[in-house]
Amino acid sequence: MNKVKYKINNDIIFSITKYLVEKYNIKEPVKLQKILYFLYLDYLKQYDEKLFDDEFEAWIYGPVIRKIFNHIRYNGYNFIEIESYTDKYLEIEKIQYLTDEKVKNFINENIKKIHKYVINRISRKNSWFITMNKSKKKFRATRYIKK
Repeated sequence: MNKVKYKINNDIIFSITKYLVEKYNIKEPVKLQKILYFLYLDYLKQYDEKLFDDEFEAWIYGPVIRKIFNHIRYNGYNFIEIESYTDKYLEIEKIQYLTDEKVKNFINENIKKIHKYVINRISRKNSWFITMNKSKKKFRATRYIKK
């Protein structure tokens, strides 16, 4: 039997996603990824700093953070822990709750507007498709915000 190794996951993208899933019950993958994207953009505009360090990838239906996509794909919307396996042990990472009050307040103040915007645009062909077709690889949101 493999040994079990426990650790804490302090990655803010998981904490933010956990917060969105638990507090606002956002459990549709495309909607969740787009909300993360617009939160990132608005935060960058408002504070001139990144909300998190992860980069979005340009996928056909919109921006995607691959590790969030993979987590949902393999674990569903369970943002309590992340399990990974090696030859020697099972590693379980407990996902931390979002503790940054500045980020929490920002999300709470902007989620309604962003959620409404995402719902209205989720199935339309929009500027995302143009950007995606230009880049075809990783999309760096910070380059396009002020254009």
